[in-house]
Amino acid sequence: MPEILYADAAVAVCVKPVGALSEGDGENAMPALLRAALGGEVYPVHRLDQPAGGVMVYARTKPAAARLSAAVQTEAFGKEYLAVLDGCPEAREDALCDLLFFDRQKKKSYVVKRARAGVKQARLSYRVLETAQERALVRVKLDTGRTHQIRVQFSSRGRLSRPPSAPGWGPRPEAQRPLPRARRRLIRGRCFPRTRSGRYRRSENTM
Repeated sequence: MPEILYADAAVAVCVKPVGALSEGDGENAMPALLRAALGGEVYPVHRLDQPAGGVMVYARTKPAAARLSAAVQTEAFGKEYLAVLDGCPEAREDALCDLLFFDRQKKKSYVVKRARAGVKQARLSYRVLETAQERALVRVKLDTGRTHQIRVQFSSRGRLSRPPSAPGWGPRPEAQRPLPRARRRLIRGRCFPRTRSGRYRRSENTM
């Protein structure tokens, strides 16, 4: 069962484990797991890639789903991530802006140089938190929510990114304990509006 951080009649906030699907009808997907734990309906309002883990918000009513889905499209719904980069960026803190094209047949996103049909702007900002073994742990804030955005934008600059908790990212042969202190103390979270009052609530979990 997923760890549930907060739940009321309108929303549920939980921790999606690495490897779990954030949406879909499968019995091991998050909506089914939450229905089993909480009862009633569960409506996804945003997604998180299967290899990543972290805090997610789900609606429990259709009106809440509509309000939260609208908030996801604005700055009212904050999205922050941790990622491990191969190599350390020259700037410890910076913003990246690119044009991304999503190939629906290949189901992959690419950075392109010119605007055309299907191309969308992608923006993010990052801050390096710690470095070790030629890798960097960064906190990323998304200004847009494009498919595979973090991986694509950093990879286009020669900085392959992966979730800190993803299977297989771990120590290179010469490194036995990569970034242990940072992984213990950092917090990842999401901020979202209360569905009735409009006030903001923040939910966090430590890594």
